[in-house]
Amino acid sequence: MVKKVVFAVIILGLIVAGVVAYQEFNQVEPQVKLEHALKKTAASKTYRYSITQQLTIDGSSKAWTKVDGEKGAPNTHIKGSMYGSEVDIYQIGDTIYQRDQFAKKWIIVKGAPPAAQEVFMTELNPLANFNFKELGEVKYLGQEKLDGQKTQKFQLNPSVQNQLMETLWTDFNYTMYVSLKNGYLLKGVLQAKSKVKSNSSLTLTVNFKDFGQSIEITAPSK
Repeated sequence: MVKKVVFAVIILGLIVAGVVAYQEFNQVEPQVKLEHALKKTAASKTYRYSITQQLTIDGSSKAWTKVDGEKGAPNTHIKGSMYGSEVDIYQIGDTIYQRDQFAKKWIIVKGAPPAAQEVFMTELNPLANFNFKELGEVKYLGQEKLDGQKTQKFQLNPSVQNQLMETLWTDFNYTMYVSLKNGYLLKGVLQAKSKVKSNSSLTLTVNFKDFGQSIEITAPSK
């Protein structure tokens, strides 16, 4: 009987030790993991993405922006709707081609002046939404499947590096999903409150895919 008890204690001890070792081996260092994911994602020369912006006022939500984009360095193409208008825009080097939906022709802005870049910054450069002065505390929320892929989920309230966002919004809260398979950022959700109207809030969602795939983007034909 004593031998059985001792044997049971030994087995239990081995199980506990195994669980602890597994947890330590798979321990997530949230800030390091997220920093690595952001750097790796920013370094990718090609990917596809989607962006949605939803504005909520007094509990009523309205779609603000919904575009699909693709990046084939150094060029970018987006298509969808922004602020109630259909858009089809190419950025080829430092030149922007914007489709005039009424005249059915392309408006060409050479040299891509700062004003144009600022207006379409979020849509043409989705990673601009994830420029941070400081990450602050990063919380690991566990694993979650995203379109069939296993991800690690993180939450943070960073100090953002985006002058336009800082002017209009405050109380930034991010939820980030990092692929367990390749370490890329697959999804980022930003929630923020308006500085202008206290009853208004913004939810911005960016999804990424097709990292490293062959994506060739050329200027549209006239």
